[in-house]
Order: sequence, then structure tokens, then C-alpha cells
Amino acid sequence: ALDYFNFNTGIIFKERTDEEDYLVITCVPDDGSGRGGFTEVGRQRNGANILRLVNGKFAQGTVLHELLHTLGLFHEQGRTDRDNFVSIQWSNVKPANSKDFQVEDNGTVRSPYDYCSIMQYSTMAFAIDNTRPTITCTTNGTPGACPGCMGNNTLLSQMDKDGLDKFYGEMGISRFPSQTPFVSSRLPVAGCVGVGDLLIRNKWDFYRSQLGDCQTGLIGMGLFNTTY
Repeated sequence: ALDYFNFNTGIIFKERTDEEDYLVITCVPDDGSGRGGFTEVGRQRNGANILRLVNGKFAQGTVLHELLHTLGLFHEQGRTDRDNFVSIQWSNVKPANSKDFQVEDNGTVRSPYDYCSIMQYSTMAFAIDNTRPTITCTTNGTPGACPGCMGNNTLLSQMDKDGLDKFYGEMGISRFPSQTPFVSSRLPVAGCVGVGDLLIRNKWDFYRSQLGDCQTGLIGMGLFNTTY
């Protein structure tokens, strides 16, 4: 997941030195909630942002989803215009997960609704009755079929990438509501099955040797079409 961000978006995760605000990824036991991970949205400006992954319940897509949360992205179904595109079946949503379906009123929408976003829940997410959906699709209030990509995307959609690059490139809200952007991150990995500190350390060393000065190094490697 970290490799994916570093090679496919304008976000580079690096080892923390003395930055005041940073990110810590850790693993926690399964609490039976059905969640694969959870974290606060956006930079909290109080030291460490804690991103928690649930042992045995997360995959690469989970990590990408949660990293986007900590970078400042809400769920796609939290957009202020969502009622034109999806309908939440509240009677079938588990009460403990209702906040994951709420509209984020402080968001600004400047792009089309993205059913394929990795931040979009599936039609059956957190259902009380697994034979009935929690999210149905609409077009201006008229029910219709949901796209097959909805809730099944394990990587960032192109609109996810474009919005993230615009947000961090211009340091202003584009399609995603957010708190203050991060300017750097720390990623110690503690207690996650199948993830070793040495593996992450080797990747950091590779970036340091290849990039040098971050801005000119990235352009020199041809990873991006713009400068920040």
C-alpha cells in the first residue's frame, strides 16, 4: 500500500525525523465489528495520528482506504450531494456504523460522483440483514442499478488520484472535504502480521537514494507531470 502511494500519487511517505505531526500505523485485535481498520480524518495537529488495522481483517485495499482517511478524505457516500446518486437504507445499517454513512456538511464538492472510488462503500456494507442492501443507487431520486465497480475497487480510482493530487498540489480543498493537510508522515509499523520493519526500512532507503532532493528527484524519475 505504501509502495502504491509512493509510485502512483503525489504523496510520498517517509520516515519521520522531527516533524510535529506524523502518522503511526499499528495493529489491534479483532473486536467483532466487521471493520478492517479505522483512523481519524485529516491531520489532527496534536502529534501522532494513529491508524489502526484489525489483525486478520485487512488487505491492501483496506490500508489504502484508511491512508486516504488520514490524508483528509471522507467516504464518497458522505458527500453533500450524495442523495442525488445513492440512497442510504438506514433501517438496515448497524447502529454502531451509522456515522460511516453520514453526510459531511463541511465538505466541498467540485467533481462528479465517483461510484468507483475506493472511499465508496459497497451496497451491502455493515448490513443488519445480509439479504438486503444498505446503499442503493439513484439518478436524481429514481432507483437504478449500481455500477459493478462500486465497493469493489481495491485501488484508487483515477478521480481519487486526481483529487488527491489537486488537494495536496494546491493546498486547498478540491473534491474532498478535509482538515489540514499533512506535510510529512512517519510510518513505524508495530505488530502487523506479515509486515516487517526491515521491509519498510529498505524501501525508505531506496527512496532516499533515488530521490535526493524531493521535488527535483521526483520529476527526474518521471513519476509526475507537475511540480509542487
